Amino acid sequence: LLFVRELEANAMRNARRFVELDQICVTADARRSGVGDALMGATKAFASEQGIAQIELSVWCFNATARRFFERHGFGAILVNDASQTSAENIYAIG
Repeated sequence: LLFVRELEANAMRNARRFVELDQICVTADARRSGVGDALMGATKAFASEQGIAQIELSVWCFNATARRFFERHGFGAILVNDASQTSAENIYAIG
């Protein structure tokens, strides 16, 4: 799921506009077949069509496979939470 997010400026942040990649999933039998790469390509194309350079997503701390996948696609962590918490997520961004 992709969302265009537009946040107004307030005392804590500047106004900004970005695409949020809320959910992406590839079934186990389809992994390593290029499906994930195609989905990321479509995500980047969507953002570009909207005139948006920034894409953000959340990934569970314990999901090292997903973190490596997103890093391979140019994403980097912008917020890292305590991995000892089972509900902790890291925020990644590109752009």
